[in-house]
Formats: sequence, C-alpha cells, structure tokens
Amino acid sequence: MEKLMKRVLEAKEERSEFQKEFIAMHQLPIISLTLNLPGGYELYSDWEKVFRIASKAINIAFEGSVKHKHRRVGKWGPEGFWAIGMSAMQVKMKTVEIENKHPMGRIFDIDVLDENGKVLSRKDLFMEGRQCMVCDDFALLCYREKKHDYAEVRKSAEKIILKGLIDNE
Repeated sequence: MEKLMKRVLEAKEERSEFQKEFIAMHQLPIISLTLNLPGGYELYSDWEKVFRIASKAINIAFEGSVKHKHRRVGKWGPEGFWAIGMSAMQVKMKTVEIENKHPMGRIFDIDVLDENGKVLSRKDLFMEGRQCMVCDDFALLCYREKKHDYAEVRKSAEKIILKGLIDNE
C-alpha cells in the first residue's frame, strides 16, 4: 500500500509540473484529464478505449475553442491536456457537465486550471461534490469514512466502464 501511495504522489507531482509548463507555454486555462481507475490503469484491459472516449467527449464539448492539446502516459496512467480559449469558469462548467452526464463520466477525472495555475473546484461554481461510484453519497465523504472496500469500488468502476463501452458502440 505504501508503494502504491508513493507512486500516486509521484504521479501527481510530475503532472503538476507538466501542467505549470503547459500553462506557461500557452497562457490559457487548461483541462487536465486522468482516469479514476482503482488500483491503477494496468488492471483495466479497456483503459485505452476509456481514455479515447473521454478525450473525444472533451474534444466535442470544446470544439472550436481547443488551442493546443497533448497526450501522454504518466506514472499513474494516461493523461490528456488541452489549452482552451475560454474563461476558466466556463471550461469548468462544461467539464462538470461531462463528468455528470456522460455514461462513463464517473471514471473521468477532469481538472481545470486557470491561466495562473489555480485549480478550479465545483465549490468555485457553488456546486456539490462528485458522487461516489458505488453509492449515491458524495465521493469525498465515502472516501474519508472508508465506506467501501477496494473490491467494491473496483467492481463498480468495471461496471461503469462496461456499460459505457456498450453505450458507445
């Protein structure tokens, strides 16, 4: 478990550095996409399809506003970055809509950073937090209270992915 946490922290640090460079290069708000895959992306045979579907949802939502994009596989899995020619608040509103309405939206982890590197949260838009992928409670509450074990969370993630893949055929 300690090794896993170290890898997660290293990945966050590496991604944060890249985000800063990407913002400095483009001077625009950015979208940073990762996937919520309990245990790591290597455990999911369809992670590339899921990432492509998430990227497509972002490309469609921001068609005409995407100024630059970049994709890579970081220490914790696939990562996508988009520099968007819109206000950061507008970008955040659209990404929340993707996370809330897309069949696999609960698997998508879409962060928005403004042109100064500040991460925008749902609270900045006076919105409630994300929903747990297992139950109808708030994800942060379930996480803090350790409400669901790893197997239960992983099973829910796999179910969401399977349904999403079927819906996207």
